[in-house]
Amino acid sequence: MIRAIAPRLVTALAGLFALTVVTFVMIRLLPGSIEDVLLGTEEVSPEVRAAFRAKYGLDDPIVKQYVLWIGNVAQGDLGDSIRSGNSVASELRSKMAPSLWLASLAVLLSFLAA
Repeated sequence: MIRAIAPRLVTALAGLFALTVVTFVMIRLLPGSIEDVLLGTEEVSPEVRAAFRAKYGLDDPIVKQYVLWIGNVAQGDLGDSIRSGNSVASELRSKMAPSLWLASLAVLLSFLAA
């Protein structure tokens, strides 16, 4: 039994690792910087930009940023929403019930149609 589960578990963990790396890299490859989005493109003093980069760890090496990001995600800390300023986890929770209702209705309708 363990021989059947172990390879699948290793494959699942490798896939999860690859998914997190791809997600992290894709976020970093987006055009522009998070500084420009949050601080604006107007003239902002270099001190304010440096403080912003230090606050969010953007001046750390990319590997350290990845490790901190994975640690936060594993603990359920998804950060704050850029739009509302609320916790992303609370935003997801508030949108979960309607999404589950729609998904359940779609499954039911597809079952009845089949």
